[in-house]
Amino acid sequence: MSCCRRRPVAGPLPSNVDIIDFGFSPQNVTIAVGDTVTWTNTGSFTHTTTSGTTTGGTRHPDGLWDSGSLLPGKSFSHVFAQAGTFPYYCTPHFTSMTGTVTVNTTPIADPIQAHIAKGDITIELQPIVDGLAAPLGIAVPDDGSKRMFVYDQAGLAWVVTAEAGKLPTPLLDARSRLVTFGNYDERGLLGLATHPDFAHHPLVYTYTSEPIAGTADFVNVMPVGAMNNCQSVLAEWRIDPAHPNQVDPASRREILRIDKPQSNHNGGTLRFGPEGFLYISLGDGGKANDVADGHVPGGNAQNLQRIWGKLLRIDVDGRDSANGRYGIPQDNPFVGQNKAGDTHTLYFTAGIAGGGTVEDHGLFGGIAPSASVTANTTEGAQ
Repeated sequence: MSCCRRRPVAGPLPSNVDIIDFGFSPQNVTIAVGDTVTWTNTGSFTHTTTSGTTTGGTRHPDGLWDSGSLLPGKSFSHVFAQAGTFPYYCTPHFTSMTGTVTVNTTPIADPIQAHIAKGDITIELQPIVDGLAAPLGIAVPDDGSKRMFVYDQAGLAWVVTAEAGKLPTPLLDARSRLVTFGNYDERGLLGLATHPDFAHHPLVYTYTSEPIAGTADFVNVMPVGAMNNCQSVLAEWRIDPAHPNQVDPASRREILRIDKPQSNHNGGTLRFGPEGFLYISLGDGGKANDVADGHVPGGNAQNLQRIWGKLLRIDVDGRDSANGRYGIPQDNPFVGQNKAGDTHTLYFTAGIAGGGTVEDHGLFGGIAPSASVTANTTEGAQ
């Protein structure tokens, strides 16, 4: 039995666009005269859908439609009565949130594509782990045990093996250290990595979003009346010799603590490079477009005086940093360029980072440690 079949068009069709943080999905839609487009704010911030263009860094509304402020969960619909191409944007985020509606004169005869012929390749998916809240990644220690350490944003990391699946006791439980989550939250246990010589140094590294607890190693000064949202913390944990599938909670060693202006754009991916140094992705600080309290003109990510929006590179076995808890590789490209403080010399690369996962496009498998990699997008994965 076919999983889908063609059907005739019976009257005008709806087209749905999700307003996400921060973009329209899909960004471009094609419809016929008389069809309706409905925009729904599925994000966590207030957005609009406003017809018009954005040129020269300025909004140019044309008055065809304007949803006004759409709170999360709210929708707005518009019926297109004439053919043409209609650009639109989000009023508060017009520099990064734009879209287009193309309206054809003749209705699409059959919007559903023909059934794709079945090939001779079979792909079977089998669940490995279930019951997790928001699994973000996997770290594999190099000790020959064939274990996988699966970490969950909610604050737990689990040992998974091919034979036993997920072990009943977590490898690590960081829940008591995390911020209190909201209904929508990008904070949590966001990164985990194992020491590159795990067989001799059974150490696990985590990146967590924690409540403000004292002065950070990298301080963000907020305007009077405003406060940082939380602190991003890099920590080291040692495997318990008596329980090799669990860390010893008492072994926790804090390496780095960074003030965080807003709750989103956290970054958090941890990866060890082939030279043995730890790479850490940091978001730009939060909010939208790298603009808010705690952000400098032009954005944190493009400013070498600011740690946010960078890819860092440190030596977890060294101790020559300002706080004495990690080492600064001397072949980092920006060593010595920032006179604001010696600890700033841990930068590996500058660019804009919205946060989320670092993709491995050869960086951890061959690019020279002294290479400088920059990004030029204004919003990353959240």
